[in-house]
Amino acid sequence: MLKAPKFWFSEKNLAVFFSKILFPLSVIWKFFSKRRIVNGKYEEFIIPIICVGNINIGGSGKTPTTISLAKMFLENKTKVHIISKGYKGIIKGPKKVNETDDAYGVGDEPILMSKVAPVWVAKQRRNAIIAAIEDGAELLILDDGFQDPSIKKTLSIITVDAEIAFGNRKILPSGPLREPIPDALSRADILLVIGRKHQRERFMKSIDLPNELNVFGAEMKVVKSDIHLDKAKFVAVAGIGHPEKFFNSIEKFGGEITKKFSLPDHENYTPRLLRKLKKASLSNNAPLITTEKDFVRIPKNERHNFIFLPIKLKFSEELELINSINSVINQSFK
Repeated sequence: MLKAPKFWFSEKNLAVFFSKILFPLSVIWKFFSKRRIVNGKYEEFIIPIICVGNINIGGSGKTPTTISLAKMFLENKTKVHIISKGYKGIIKGPKKVNETDDAYGVGDEPILMSKVAPVWVAKQRRNAIIAAIEDGAELLILDDGFQDPSIKKTLSIITVDAEIAFGNRKILPSGPLREPIPDALSRADILLVIGRKHQRERFMKSIDLPNELNVFGAEMKVVKSDIHLDKAKFVAVAGIGHPEKFFNSIEKFGGEITKKFSLPDHENYTPRLLRKLKKASLSNNAPLITTEKDFVRIPKNERHNFIFLPIKLKFSEELELINSINSVINQSFK
């Protein structure tokens, strides 16, 4: 995936100009996207399916949300499996991710999620769903797939980054949205707003929401580890949806970034890139620090040159959230 254009998240005159130029293409995208969703087959399956998706392109916290949800259900003794298309992985599937798999084969996010729960990857989600059910799954979580019209979801959760929100609120390619906000929210059961409390409050004041939509909050937290950030110098590398959020996290805890490398989301760590990063680390006399998602894309024989900053998503109202989810599931599977 390429880096998100800066004009998607800016109100400057030049950004507005670029957005207006691309507006005719956005009209075409909106037409075909809506037709695809309206005319979907929406195949039903015999177990509940929770979809964790988003409205905008790029990082909004889908995968951390999926991981945290899976942990919640596993703690309640529910056999939950995760379904992923394995973005940028070469395997067509269906395949159950195991510890010998790598990001090149199944994608980076399935590797991360497989540390928590069984993960199935397939370019056709239907095939992964069938394989998971045959393997004994009682509940499925789709990591992405909100706009996939081939599968009927029992419950849909939309994640949104409270700080970035929906950018300029324009449809692709004029902006980051896959579809109009009202259309998406009308199909969702839960909106999960991710960010610090003041960011979530500011976001809620900026948007009109359907009365029937349940809204919950969450926040990304740095996991306690042996990494000491305070007053330490780093060369920071991030190939995620919004690299600046990773850099801000390091600086928030007192770390000093001597050089930053913002890579496209899911970027492969090629020999040439690795040489460049190691050279920067040497010249700045600072270790390389990256995200856990980046770390699993780095070849195993090169990982000793990096440290990663572990993070997790913490729900603000965990009990209320799981009760809301169970209520919808119980109504659908009486």
